[in-house]
Amino acid sequence: MDVTDIRSDVKKRAEDFINGLNNDVYILGTNKYGICTAHWLQGIEIKIKGFINDFVDESIYEGYEIIKTSDLKGKFNVINCIVEGRSIDARTNILKLNPFTQIDYFALQIAFPNDLIQLDFLSNTDSIIEDLNRYEKLYAELNDEESKETLESIINFRLNREIDFLKNFKLRLKEQYFEPFTKLGNHPVFIDGGGFDGGTSKHFVNEYPSYNSIYYFEPHDLSLRNSIKNLS
Repeated sequence: MDVTDIRSDVKKRAEDFINGLNNDVYILGTNKYGICTAHWLQGIEIKIKGFINDFVDESIYEGYEIIKTSDLKGKFNVINCIVEGRSIDARTNILKLNPFTQIDYFALQIAFPNDLIQLDFLSNTDSIIEDLNRYEKLYAELNDEESKETLESIINFRLNREIDFLKNFKLRLKEQYFEPFTKLGNHPVFIDGGGFDGGTSKHFVNEYPSYNSIYYFEPHDLSLRNSIKNLS
């Protein structure tokens, strides 16, 4: 398994982006990471022109103007603060806009950890180096190249915060638990741990109509009520 520590390169890329800003700056991602970035940049006297969002009717977000991509003009810089699920799709869309420069929150946060909040799902990633032998043992246990490449990419991304390691990943919510290489027997048992609205269990039933049983868990009251209705 090839795990390379390139954190210093990622940090330098982020530092160069900030130091080179001299045009309009926009943030993609109306979320807590975007707001944190906006407040930090204001604090170091870098003005934010607004947040990019083509999918809302509102014109203001947390005091900042919301801009449609069709309204972007001239030389501009974009900070990608889409961090969950669609990060690569977001970057692809950003590059289509031909920005002067662009950066993602992952790189900025690792370069400026005292100024930008840690991502919820990336805390304690320094332990990857300490526990590398355990990851290598896991890698050796995997049976196919796709799984090996997936693990290797995830580990490298989580360690380095380099978004390029995610470039082969796609957001496939409907298929995520039913990959083509997963083949179950005639009467499988399914544990839906955190069922939300019951959609995944219904998908399981369609995939395996001769299933033995489903064990369903949903701790949130409203989601549970919706689940009971949807699975009735």
